[in-house]
Amino acid sequence: ATFTRIPQSSFKGNKIVSVSCGFGSTFAVDDRSNVWAWGFNTQYQLGNGKTDNSAVPIINRIPTGIRGTPVKTFTGGSTTYVLTTEGQVYSFGGNANGEGGTGLLDEDGYPAVIKYGTPVVVSPLLRDARIVDIAVGGAHALMLMETGDVVSVGNNYNGELGCGVIPDETRSYNWVRVEPQWPPSDRVVRVAAGGNHSMVILESGLVYCFGNNSVRQCGLESEGPAVMLPTAMDLTNLEGRKVVSAAGGQYHTVLLDDTGISYGAGYAQYGAPGTGSVSTVPVATPMDMSSVLGGTVVTRVYAWENESMILLGARDGPPPDRRVLTWLCLERCSEVSIDDALDQLAQYTDMVTDVSFEAYDLGYNSTLVWNRFTDVYPDLVRMGYRAWPMITTSNPTMLRQLFEDPQPFISRAVSVALDNGYTGYNMDFEPSTGNMTDEDGADYAAFVTMFADALHRAGMELQVIVYSWDSAFIKGDLMAQTSADRIITMDTQVGTYDPTFTDALEANIEEYGTQRLGVALDTVNPVTGLEFTEADMAQRFKSITMSGVQEIDIWQSPLPDFWADYIRQWQGSSQYA
Repeated sequence: ATFTRIPQSSFKGNKIVSVSCGFGSTFAVDDRSNVWAWGFNTQYQLGNGKTDNSAVPIINRIPTGIRGTPVKTFTGGSTTYVLTTEGQVYSFGGNANGEGGTGLLDEDGYPAVIKYGTPVVVSPLLRDARIVDIAVGGAHALMLMETGDVVSVGNNYNGELGCGVIPDETRSYNWVRVEPQWPPSDRVVRVAAGGNHSMVILESGLVYCFGNNSVRQCGLESEGPAVMLPTAMDLTNLEGRKVVSAAGGQYHTVLLDDTGISYGAGYAQYGAPGTGSVSTVPVATPMDMSSVLGGTVVTRVYAWENESMILLGARDGPPPDRRVLTWLCLERCSEVSIDDALDQLAQYTDMVTDVSFEAYDLGYNSTLVWNRFTDVYPDLVRMGYRAWPMITTSNPTMLRQLFEDPQPFISRAVSVALDNGYTGYNMDFEPSTGNMTDEDGADYAAFVTMFADALHRAGMELQVIVYSWDSAFIKGDLMAQTSADRIITMDTQVGTYDPTFTDALEANIEEYGTQRLGVALDTVNPVTGLEFTEADMAQRFKSITMSGVQEIDIWQSPLPDFWADYIRQWQGSSQYA
């Protein structure tokens, strides 16, 4: 079998940003927030109120009363859930065990099939809840709230709802709470589901499993057909590494750790765990990667029925002693230069190590908003770059809302980063000068640490852009104490070399140190509007080399051709001759 490209015209020319698959049906969300569906439709899987199968994508309508726009679909069996930007959820399709979560019943009191997209039932557990992740199994579903609480609905014959035994029932048509068995200090960050088992991933990188364990798909030390409450998986073979992603098939589980190693457990007659064995794999065991191309790591894991799939990306490895990051401004600057910048980056893989690209804005009420610019991330990963989506804002009101209630933003940002396999984020908050106070500056520094810590727990990093022209908002002494991995100063993006550039370089090194500081350079002189001369760049690179700084950050791609010689000389020399 081979993959066949679906013409973009099938989606009205829009770009697909998310896909999910169920039993014979496929779903996708495009960059205009349309939900598309095609395939089997015997149980109203396509959500269009009909039972005719469709060989071409059709648009699935958004039900009234749902806030926000669709960002992702989640499918299992014949049931699909849709998550919106506001953390609202609706579902459609099969609902024989109540797995659709709508609470709809037929005239006999049994769960009714969900013909059209319908909001999940409003229960005391879900009232005012903001959902950040969803998993759909064969006949059950899980939802993760931004509070870290997890709820479940549907079949519970094997304990896959994680709520213990339901008296006189093997299923629940209403949402129930997954009973936490993990330390109170830990927190759920992702959920996953297999045919009849479920998993929650914690900030600590531990995984708790519940449900069917008849062939050790829960990867537990002890055997047992049903695990009624969340139980810690045996992660001995991970040797202390953290799990960041999980997926479940009918009778097996696959995991991904924060270094790009994948693992499998459970039924292996068809090789689904990927370990090279056709005997049951009792605990999470590294997959056999001997046939995989060198220089790559696993960035995503998928599982269904008796199959698994891994998505590969370039191996980051330890960054070189001297890093070079360039920014792609994309449509925010000039759509014309995007292809030129990508073409140049394809030639600079021996020199440029990291690329940041305009991707997200801070929205009102602590939201992460995709800016719908050209999605260059897949191209950058294929080239082997560490890719950093950029988050920006200049709005003081949005910033204060973020500082007052940061968790919705942080939860969404971490979830998006995990879904896409990002290295981390590049954050550039530049509120209008004169509108911020010392209190705002202290709040910003506290937020940076909170955000960085959350990313670190998920195996990612945070870069923060700083500057001195708004000393109320950017407080150097406080920023130096944050958990940010990189501090990139814009003070060095100046037109005059001496003394402006040299003074800025010296001051920022004193504040942040040479190992953590990134020195920003502009390809255009802000005074003249012209490209810098070779003589000027020679002076700047010499000062940077002598300073011991380990990172240069260049605004913006494509670079002037003559820069390459100076960059390579800086990367390869301890000082200029």
